[in-house]
Amino acid sequence: FDPLDKVRILMDRYRQYKLVDDSALSSEIGLFTPTFVELNSKNVEENVEKLKAAGVKYPFVCKPTVAHGSTLAHHMSLIFCEDGLNDITPPCVAQTFINHNARLFKLFVIKNDYYIIERPSLKNFIAGNFPTIHFCSHDISKPKSCSSLSELDESDLQSISTTEPDKSRLDKIVEVITDKLGLSLYGIDVIIENGTGRYAIIDMNAFPGYEGVDNILELLRDMIVEEINKQNAIGQKCMKECNCEIKAKCEADAATVSSQGNEKVKDEAKKSEIHNDIDSGIETSDSCDEQKNKAICVKSMRRQHSKNCANSST
Repeated sequence: FDPLDKVRILMDRYRQYKLVDDSALSSEIGLFTPTFVELNSKNVEENVEKLKAAGVKYPFVCKPTVAHGSTLAHHMSLIFCEDGLNDITPPCVAQTFINHNARLFKLFVIKNDYYIIERPSLKNFIAGNFPTIHFCSHDISKPKSCSSLSELDESDLQSISTTEPDKSRLDKIVEVITDKLGLSLYGIDVIIENGTGRYAIIDMNAFPGYEGVDNILELLRDMIVEEINKQNAIGQKCMKECNCEIKAKCEADAATVSSQGNEKVKDEAKKSEIHNDIDSGIETSDSCDEQKNKAICVKSMRRQHSKNCANSST
């Protein structure tokens, strides 16, 4: 269904974040993607400069650049300070961590529709001289996950918000990204920033698992049938157009052949007339004249036979 060149964008985390950052969402009030930068070496000084230039702040999540195709794509690190830069595994993308009360909203897109599934996520953290936390995102955000990393601290529980996400904002996110990507089957991970209420796009996935969408098999079936019918209709239209072109070409070729045949008949007839009109100036006997006329008649008969076989049989 989806073009591979578009799917490849989601295979690279830096490219997908850049796509969002360059889209119309960047100018939308209340919508953003956290600051990010790609790190390709373990050189601490070089990485410090890159983080500063991109506006990436501690703590940040260090994610593998390759987003799919291996379990390692989901092995991430939470870096709290400069010392933690020794723990990164390049190539990776450093993305500023946004506190969001451990609530993640997965938007599962299926063509023109999408489904909102809430999942657990990382709890709130602050920068400081803390050891790096390594984790697998699947273990944190899978359905009914139970991890200490997603359990809010007591202080956070007192101020937690259970407000449901604004569907109009989610509509805007899906509309813009679908237009940019041109994909029919993909997922978007969205969190809501504590305090500001801004919506942050933190990840995207090509053909996600759709866990939580109860009728996913029926939806995919209907989508496949619709696509098959669409392709069949296109094929029938092309065949019809091709047949019309072939018919027109055949008619044009037939007309050309007929015209050439008529011209040839006229030329032969003209040559025959010239031949009959030639007088050698020598008296011939009747037998010679008969031989001449007989030869002309045979030539004429061959011409007629080649033109219409029915006449030769009568």
